[in-house]
Amino acid sequence: MDSTKKNKLGSLSKEQLQLLLKKRALKENAVNVAFPKMPINKEGEYPLSNSQERMWFLEQLNKGTVINNNPVYALTRLDEDFDVAIMENAVKEIIKRHEAFRTSFISKKGLAYQKIHKSVPFKLEFNDISVLSDEDKEGFIKESALQEALQNMPLSEAGLFRMRIVKLKSLEYLFLITPHHIISDGWSNQAFLKELFSIYSSTTKIGYHKLPEVKYQYIDYVNWEKNWLKTEDYKKHIQYWKDLLTPIPEPLRLPIDKKRASVISGKGKMFSKTLSVELTNTINKFCLENDITAFNVFFSA
Repeated sequence: MDSTKKNKLGSLSKEQLQLLLKKRALKENAVNVAFPKMPINKEGEYPLSNSQERMWFLEQLNKGTVINNNPVYALTRLDEDFDVAIMENAVKEIIKRHEAFRTSFISKKGLAYQKIHKSVPFKLEFNDISVLSDEDKEGFIKESALQEALQNMPLSEAGLFRMRIVKLKSLEYLFLITPHHIISDGWSNQAFLKELFSIYSSTTKIGYHKLPEVKYQYIDYVNWEKNWLKTEDYKKHIQYWKDLLTPIPEPLRLPIDKKRASVISGKGKMFSKTLSVELTNTINKFCLENDITAFNVFFSA
């Protein structure tokens, strides 16, 4: 243990040390807890998590929306002998490992279900623009990124995931990865990239990958969530927020120069302004003194 950690521990009171040890024990026990898995359905149809239900419902209201496309852009260096076929097979292996990539969303009697398919087709798109000028490269990248981001993915069709690789120059590649948010988030996107490069590199070097077997699928989390929503612990959480948010504050009505659209389009514009170091430091100091975030400051300015 380094001296910094020793000093921090030495400054804690007896009660604080006991609380720290209790939290550590709970964390260690949680790692070893085996959560019950989702019971197998012979039709491959399962309920949605709360967050999935929300996204599914909003997409029924706004047919054709692309607001839940969850694009990821990764610039990386690869070997000169980069093999597109091996990379495509690596993606297919991930699709095979994780049921979320083989899921579609259906409706029965007004209720939404996720249906897991045994397999889904996948084609890795590849573009080599290394011979183009820098200006043409920039134009191609912008157009490709926009095309991927604005292409709708119907929830009723399995394979809510697209991927394109663009070769910019020798050893340098841009990955354009577009999963639907209903099957992905920021954390899982990072896990996808980690598995992808692990499978690809091990396949090119030793002929097979050594990733551990996937212990839990997303539907197992759904099963855990459904069970937790029936517990006293959940009721305590709900009551806490009810008490905190009562009475409900009035909606914030900002002055706008245009009438609010009846249907959300997801389209908007960005305005950028660079603040000086001095002003930034002043704002950060104000936030710390008042226990608020910079977002609150700018929003109320």
